[in-house]
Order: sequence, then C-alpha cells, then structure tokens
Amino acid sequence: SSDPDAGDVLTYTWTGSFGTATGVTPTVALPFGDTTVTLTVSDDLVGGSGASGTASIDLRINPPNTPPQVAITTPPACPVDLEAGQELALTATATDAEDGALTGAWRESVSGTRASGNSTTFSSTALGKHQLTFSATDSLDATSDVTCDVFVIAAGGSRADLFPDTSGINGSLAGGNDTIRFVGADPGGNTLIGNDQGLSVFDATDALIDTYSGADLGVSGGAAVVRAAAATSDALFVAADQGLARCDYVAGVASNCVELSGEQFGAVAAGGSGPTLLAGAADNGLYVASLTGATVDADMLFDSGNSNLPTDQMNDVLFVGTTLYVATGDGLCIANDLAGALAGPGNIDLCSQILDGDNSILPDNEVRALSAAQGVLWIGTADGLARYDIAAGSITAVYDRDAGLADDQVNDVLVDADGIVWVAGDNGVSRLDPATGAVTILTATDFGLPGGTNFNAVFIDAGGIKWFGTDSGVVRYEGV
Repeated sequence: SSDPDAGDVLTYTWTGSFGTATGVTPTVALPFGDTTVTLTVSDDLVGGSGASGTASIDLRINPPNTPPQVAITTPPACPVDLEAGQELALTATATDAEDGALTGAWRESVSGTRASGNSTTFSSTALGKHQLTFSATDSLDATSDVTCDVFVIAAGGSRADLFPDTSGINGSLAGGNDTIRFVGADPGGNTLIGNDQGLSVFDATDALIDTYSGADLGVSGGAAVVRAAAATSDALFVAADQGLARCDYVAGVASNCVELSGEQFGAVAAGGSGPTLLAGAADNGLYVASLTGATVDADMLFDSGNSNLPTDQMNDVLFVGTTLYVATGDGLCIANDLAGALAGPGNIDLCSQILDGDNSILPDNEVRALSAAQGVLWIGTADGLARYDIAAGSITAVYDRDAGLADDQVNDVLVDADGIVWVAGDNGVSRLDPATGAVTILTATDFGLPGGTNFNAVFIDAGGIKWFGTDSGVVRYEGV
C-alpha cells in the first residue's frame, strides 16, 4: 500500500476468521476450508481528515496431504520361511485419505525385479534373505511402503542353516572378548579375528590354532585392540591401538614378534607390485615399508607435515596393482608412485591425486573403508558409499540411506566374487547389487543378536560365506 501524502504513518489492520491482527506481515492461523481475509490501511490524519483503503482476498486452506496407508494381508504374518522353488502369494492394500484405494507395486531386493499391482507371487532358488516391499504413491507423490522378509531355505532345511553357528569361535576368542574389530584370512585359509584383547587364529574347521595378546605380538604388556592384520607366505603384520607388529608366521602360528611402530594403527596391507610394500594406517600418518622376504628394509611415516597427505588421520589402506589407496580423515589419497614412496617423506608428493568433496561427489571427506574388484573402488565414508571407476578416475554413483542402505556411516565394505557389495554399519549389513541398485538389509535380529548391535567388519571366505564382526561376537551368513 502507499499514501499520496508524504509523511503519513500507515496503520494495517487484518480481519478474518482468526479475529483481528495488525502490522505489515502478521502471522495468523487459518482454519481448513474457504475463508476471506480483509486488509484495512488507514493514515494518521496528516494533511487533514483521515483516510483508509480496504482490500480482501478469498482463500481455500487445504489440510496437509496424508500419506497412503499400506498393509500386507497375504501372507498373514512376516517373516516367512520358504523352501527353494516354492511359490509364495503376496497381497497388499493401499488406501489414501484423499484419493481412496490405490494400486501399488512390489519390488524384490535380491534380483531387483518389480511387479505392478497389489498382488504378486514370489519364488526363488537363491538361498538367503529376500525382502519383498510393496509401495503405493498418492496423487501428490506421497509414498508409503511395507516390507515382508522372506528367507529362502533348502528343502527340508531351516532358517538357522543360513546363519552357521559361531558359538565355538566366540567362546575361544582372545581374552574372551566379543567386540570384533577385524575378520580376515591368511594365504593358507586360516581365519584371523581381531578383538579388543588381541588376535585369534582358527583353521578351516573352526578349531582354534592360537590367540595372541599385546605382549605376544610385542606391542604392549597386556591386551591389544587389534583392528587389522595382513599375512604373507611367511610373515604376519598386525595393526593395533598399541602399535604395528611383525611376526614370523607359518601355518597359522606366529612367533618372533617385534614392534615396527608404537603409534596407534587402524589398518595394514601388504601388496602392490614393483615394489611389494607394507602400508599401515595410523592416527598420525601413513607408515610405508619395503618387503624383502620376511624382513622390513626401511620404514617411514608420512604425514601432512612432510608430504601432501591432507591430514594425519589414516583409516584404511588398499593396494590395487601399482596403486596404493589411502582412506584419510580428509579425503582419499591415490598414490601411484610406490617406488618413489620408498625415497622417504619429503622426497615426493605421496598422493598423485586427492579425492574429496570439493573436486568430486564424494559424500563425506572422512573416508573409513575401501574395497576394490572388477575395476571399481568402493569408498566407504562417514556419510555414504561411493563407487569410483578406476579407469575413468571418477565417482559414478553414491549410495546412502535414501538409496536403501541400513546406514549412512560405513564401518567396513567388501565386494564378493559376483560383484555384490557388502556394507557393515551400526544398524546392520547392507547387501547392494550395483547392477540394479537393489538392497537387502541383514539386521542384528536375523543373526540372533541383541538389537542395536554394531557391525564393524566384513570378510568373505574362500567358500563364499560372509563373516561379520560385531560388538556381540562374530557371525556368519551363508546366503546370496
């Protein structure tokens, strides 16, 4: 509004179903339905008699949209155990307060297949957990869904067969501790398990070979929080909060252990080509060593002060051919010059490239875990999982809870022989099929663990069985 008499002070009065309000932009509450709001503007009598003007507007206030209500009516209860090859009928209903009855669609989490309509059937010979989700969307694009968990089991078998017993393993762990930080294997197929009391080694029959405390490993006088281990044909390297250790290692038995560094280590890897290196991720830098037989020729600690590492915090290391990938607290370091790294800190720019949120779609600069297969590097961060095409040198996809993962924060990641990505998080394990984007979530309840159990580590053995390290021991899954 305006007044032709310069200097007049205007008064704004609003009237309607809310009563009366004053001011240029008052806030009022309006009821649902049709209503009229009137504005009266008056001047302050400057220049003579007072004057006023009035304007009205008719409004229709709609209630907020209500999402559809969805429910599965067949089967009458979930989860369901279904023998391989058998058929399961599924029916769901969808109703909406504004739109009435709706037609939705089903999707299946392992194959990624979809079926339109409220009724469908499911059959599979792929043993394991399948999640059948029904979704319905109303006219204003509000979507609701409901899921039925279906465990496909062998004929005459049971759901428990999908989760092989680990009670004997958990009862034999170092120090009796069930907080599992790492699960892996040595070249002979023995299983390595790190917990908050040390390292345990089991053979292929789950029989305990031995346990190793911090004192046994040479890194402390007592317990050692073992976060990773890497074994060669004759040596074992152990990353622990108390330091980095090297042991002579034959047939699952470690001996002559010595401390290589007393820093706090979260990961270790032995590999690369031309030369073969040992890399250890510490909380104050990156440890690099050249391996000749069973000896360490030289050791160096790269940090943000003597190299181009973006931070001193290292979380994971991974060799892929002639490249070392380093997960740091401030991005991904890609080191292509492994031979040059042996020249020592200050002599080369260790990172040929640093990938972060400023130069890519990396979901978070805190990179926590790495895995590679089939020309793809999977980057687990504090806020999602990224797919990095090694040949193209770029991130091509990002996955998080909005994409179906159990968690945004990735604790560990590993790719199996079929290209399926297994992601460990605080709320469970996510099975991601990159080809379809389909996700299946394994929860603590599926494994018979207490609710809220964190999943810290992923390992897949030579037989394709998935091992997961949790805050409540180690568990296994023998499904797709």
